[in-house]
Amino acid sequence: MSNEDKSLTDSLRNAILQALLGSQDLDNVLLIMKNLDYEAKLDLIDSVWALLDSESGGGGAARWMVEYIQVVLLIDRSSSDKALSHPNRSATALNLLSLPVAKSALSECHGKDHEASYHPDTFWPLSEMCGWIIEFTESILSAASQFYYSIPSDSATRTIDPALLVFLNQSLVSTWVDSLGYTLRFVKHVDVPKGTSIDSKTLVTRSVEDTLSQSPVNVSLLLEALKALKIEAPISAADWRNAYRHLILPERLVKVAKDIMSQVLKPDVVSLLPLHVRMARLHLIPDEHATVERDIITKKPIADGDWPPPLGAGATCRRCGGKTMINFSRSPSTSRWRLWELSFERCICGGRWKPYNGPN
Repeated sequence: MSNEDKSLTDSLRNAILQALLGSQDLDNVLLIMKNLDYEAKLDLIDSVWALLDSESGGGGAARWMVEYIQVVLLIDRSSSDKALSHPNRSATALNLLSLPVAKSALSECHGKDHEASYHPDTFWPLSEMCGWIIEFTESILSAASQFYYSIPSDSATRTIDPALLVFLNQSLVSTWVDSLGYTLRFVKHVDVPKGTSIDSKTLVTRSVEDTLSQSPVNVSLLLEALKALKIEAPISAADWRNAYRHLILPERLVKVAKDIMSQVLKPDVVSLLPLHVRMARLHLIPDEHATVERDIITKKPIADGDWPPPLGAGATCRRCGGKTMINFSRSPSTSRWRLWELSFERCICGGRWKPYNGPN
């Protein structure tokens, strides 16, 4: 690299670093790199995050991990050469970014005392969120089993499904554990609204309990297994980012991943054959919800008749294209769920909303 190129790289790195530390829009970060090719952008981002590893303020490692996923997603989606970007990684990115959102819904819409009941207006929305958490869990374990049982004895370097990197990131594992814990507690702490003729508690809890009972995953035992995970060789943030970028695990991390998965993929935790049948969509009875798109924020299934929504009653993300049925134009209320919805001034990917105002 010539001195001129090094000077330019240093200048771009410093500009991006200051933009991130100043909480600027990630679109500004992309603009700084606009003249670089795809690989050069990722190289530059990796060098910036190497500096951020020592930053503990403003959310620390968890924040920088989320923003790294967001900026790689942005680079992938803006690439003109689709052969270079990874569609599977982009889809996984939205799931990984959804995990802390699901956790926040179940924690922030709870009563002040975490042993208290949920408010009636949160019953059905949170039951949809619980359903997504189980769906996410099944997809992770399905990918894990396919990887684990196809590893040769020499544990050589392997390409991977990006979903598997959940197991190699302590922040993601912790958020996953919390989300599963809240899902189990949700069923126990739903109260019957006073003065109603319909037992909403029975309807809602039965919906979530059916999802849990029909799943090939024993969520209670999985929760115990994840809490008890023992990782012999710690994985650095740089190792994780390198694996996420290239979707390749070096031999050392293959062994680490295999050891982690061996602690989770146990017969009493997950029934693999029913799981693979479910993930392959091989239903004896057609499942109308199997491939339904979900709201990017609330995770409520968006059926054919739900979109397009009434004018002003929904929005799409300008960056990732995610849809939401949240009505941002309607005046706020004291509803816990409504206040939680309105806290998403941006999409989970960091993109700005484009209100739905009718067909173009």
